[in-house]
Amino acid sequence: MNQATVVVAVMICITAVRGASVHSVLVRQEGPHCIVKGDPHFETFDGYKYTYMGFCSYKVVAWCGEGVTRPMPLITVTTRETNPKKVGHTQVISLILRRFGTRHFTEVIPDDCSFKLNGREWTTFPYIWPAHGSVHKEGNIFTIESYGQYKVVFDCKIHMVDIILTHPDAIGNLCGMCGNYNGNDTETDELQGYESIDALATAFKAPDPDPGCR
Repeated sequence: MNQATVVVAVMICITAVRGASVHSVLVRQEGPHCIVKGDPHFETFDGYKYTYMGFCSYKVVAWCGEGVTRPMPLITVTTRETNPKKVGHTQVISLILRRFGTRHFTEVIPDDCSFKLNGREWTTFPYIWPAHGSVHKEGNIFTIESYGQYKVVFDCKIHMVDIILTHPDAIGNLCGMCGNYNGNDTETDELQGYESIDALATAFKAPDPDPGCR
């Protein structure tokens, strides 16, 4: 891989469910997808569907290819309980995307659809990093691309993330909450050697502003 990473942290519900439908107001684009939406529901790159409610930050997509001693986070999300009337239900409260090797990172905060570039508030769209990537915003829809690595479409009002892979060598080299992208959608394979969704989420926790997150 170009040493590029995307980070997305996502919260989910506690039971794994096969066959749940995923509906989107976003226009589906070409390429392998991972979708995170709701409280939240996941659909991995290989099509496995589950829900998991977490209260932390998680590596949704990471690079685990040959020679990598520990997963390099590509996309990370932070999730929290936001509605007191829905105890235990969580939503994405922060979405972080990184381009490994350049120190560039972007962050979207759904509550007010604000956007940060390398830690600074940013309001000029579209914005293009020559040879690296771009960010576009139309209403509440962000489209953020790291060239040759991934594209993320994020609806900051309904807290829905659609991750589209564009790296030619991604297949078989990924890990994280979005699965390992190897063409096998069985639960056993998508758990990536862990015994449960809970264990998978624990393994792919990312640094979180709240050290006591669970």
